[in-house]
Amino acid sequence: MDFLHFGSNEYWLGEYQRTGSGFNQTKFVASVPRQTFGAGASEGHGYFSESLQKFFWWGWIPSGPAPAEAGVNTWDSCLSVTREVSYEPGLSTIGEFSGMVSFYSVASLTQLRAGLLFESGDAWAGPPGGGEMDLPAAAGNCLDIELNVTWRNGTVPTSFGSLGVSVFGGTRVVISSGDAGEMSMNGVPLTPGGSSRARPGMLSLRVLVDRSVVEAFGQWGRASWAEMAFVDGTKTGLVWEPAGGGAEAENSPLFSVRVWKMSTGFVEEP
Repeated sequence: MDFLHFGSNEYWLGEYQRTGSGFNQTKFVASVPRQTFGAGASEGHGYFSESLQKFFWWGWIPSGPAPAEAGVNTWDSCLSVTREVSYEPGLSTIGEFSGMVSFYSVASLTQLRAGLLFESGDAWAGPPGGGEMDLPAAAGNCLDIELNVTWRNGTVPTSFGSLGVSVFGGTRVVISSGDAGEMSMNGVPLTPGGSSRARPGMLSLRVLVDRSVVEAFGQWGRASWAEMAFVDGTKTGLVWEPAGGGAEAENSPLFSVRVWKMSTGFVEEP
């Protein structure tokens, strides 16, 4: 694997070359174009675990707009969940070249799942032509949401519109298709348009909801997105906006959804 070089919420793959014999006299030479791993969590830090032989990363999520009411206290920023970094040599997010990195929440986070609130292999019961559908059983915050979407012909269409989840009564996290077949999650690139690679068989979205923070991961970490949201809404729902304003019934998407209530990772000593 090439060296990984960070800049805010972007990264490059390449190598460091000496420019002199002194300390820190090096330059980074990229082997592939710059890629963005996600909005909302930047200026990150990481470490390599010798025992696990894995690289872990976390970043800072800046504060979002505060409610208009007087006396509301907000955080200036907070840390994201810890993410495991993995190298995918045969993929990319913005072109036909090979080499990208995924950032996905660490597996140990699932230990905080306190109880299953909602589960369905075919959850969409909203308008047949798309729209938004509430999930009353999954309302609230401190949630772990897994959404997997497949199509009846077994392949993600080139143009499918937008689909995903809505939390806090209006904060949306959606995967969208572009004019050339590219895909993105809340504007963060997932796959390039016009690619010769085969279309995936499924779209996957993971959304973590705290009392004031939303973190999301598309396609198991190819794209990530985070935002602090100081709102009073508690509704959780599904979002589906078909391309062209309509959907073909014979190839409509299947929404497989699981939502867990999350407990805290802190332990208070008496």
